[in-house]
Amino acid sequence: MPKPFECSSGTYTGTGAAQSVSLGFKPKLVLMFNVTDGDCICGMIDSMADATGFSIVLAVAAIAAQGITLSASGFSLGTDALVNENAKVYSYVAVGGN
Repeated sequence: MPKPFECSSGTYTGTGAAQSVSLGFKPKLVLMFNVTDGDCICGMIDSMADATGFSIVLAVAAIAAQGITLSASGFSLGTDALVNENAKVYSYVAVGGN
């Protein structure tokens, strides 16, 4: 029987190169915060196009490419510096369910 709600949180360190974060479930929402600089909240909702996302900085911005892609077991990060800046630490919260 599927779980009605799943949640995971953690951290990752940006590399500037594409990378994946394994959660063990398909998220419907991922939010991340740049802990190192404290300057950006980024996210992805499952209805958005793969490798895109949204960001909240001093002004509203969108990630047009190389952003976040949700997968059956977690999420992948492209090379956009908003979500994967080299040597920066990010905290994330991922929520999934039916």
